[in-house]
Amino acid sequence: MSTPQGGWNFGWFGTVAIVTVVGSVLVLAAMDKLPVEMFSAGWTSTPTPTPSASPPLIPTPPLPKKVVSAEKSIADALAQLPNGEVYHNVPEKMQVGVSETIEAGIASKVTEEIKKRLQGRGDIDIESGVRFDPSGMEMELVARPDEFEVFKVKGGEQFVTASIPSKWIWRVKPLKAGDNLIAIKATVKLRVPALNIIRPVEVEVFSATRKVEVNLAYSINQFVVTNWKEVLGLVVGSGSLASLVTWWIGKKDKKKAESV
Repeated sequence: MSTPQGGWNFGWFGTVAIVTVVGSVLVLAAMDKLPVEMFSAGWTSTPTPTPSASPPLIPTPPLPKKVVSAEKSIADALAQLPNGEVYHNVPEKMQVGVSETIEAGIASKVTEEIKKRLQGRGDIDIESGVRFDPSGMEMELVARPDEFEVFKVKGGEQFVTASIPSKWIWRVKPLKAGDNLIAIKATVKLRVPALNIIRPVEVEVFSATRKVEVNLAYSINQFVVTNWKEVLGLVVGSGSLASLVTWWIGKKDKKKAESV
């Protein structure tokens, strides 16, 4: 085959070589734009999506603190206090208008020395297993004001030690006959570190009725003191004891009718 003058004469082999080179370049260019997965996992019509940016991390909230039980904290604080013995000498029987000396106290152990120094005529009663605070506590005698007149001889907050046991003293005068209630309460200022508080805790260490007997002489005396004007008028005016007795009975009946 003849070739035009001044032109390129590639021939058949030259043409094939050029096509091969161009095809290779195109294939390499296509391979550079396609994902590697297409060749490693086989051809797929859906391209693998490009992963998006990771969402921001949300901090994990701390676990809630254990709720402190107030009841358990108070019980634990009480358990830390020492046990002691409470003593008192509330008489079994009393008389209207006759004052009694009543003593109560607390100690680690009620000794014979404490018993010997006890004021009042009542027999001593001891209650064990009572919690107390050595740094100080109080006791109070509680009674109805229309049944007992209570005068505090020695009271207030006191220390409780082995060498100096605490004691409280009252003068109690019964005002009304019958079965009357008397109670003794102990109060300790409890420190509860878990709750960061100090609270008074009251414990009833004694509560019972006591028989109060009629005292005729005291009743007549109180009646005369209260109604001396009427009594004087009846005695001077009529001079009759019977009139006085009749008036007294009538007054008592009237008081009973008013109370019904």
